[in-house]
Amino acid sequence: LVEDDETFRYAAQAGLETAGFRVLSSGSVKTALSILASDAPDLLLTDIRLMGNIDGLVLSSMARVQRPTLPVLFITGFEELVSKAADYGRVLVKPVELDALVAAVRKELAKSP
Repeated sequence: LVEDDETFRYAAQAGLETAGFRVLSSGSVKTALSILASDAPDLLLTDIRLMGNIDGLVLSSMARVQRPTLPVLFITGFEELVSKAADYGRVLVKPVELDALVAAVRKELAKSP
């Protein structure tokens, strides 16, 4: 889970863990890249607009260099970014209900090879 909004990140992580998922989370792209390099996550859940020079779309492309079939689920508070991200993966728009987030994660994981 890569999200620079600390409140949303903690709430999403807690909710996903309560639903039975193991969640590694990061507030920065640098930490996320480190996690992606050292662990083999089943899914990348990332905000599209992140602080810094690398956004969630670039991050997903970087992650897929190492793992081409890695499922990616995007979250954003900016509706105008949904169409920009559609070619990269599924997009959820904030605010997103926990049940919808959990269902989307399950759906993406089910598609994973």
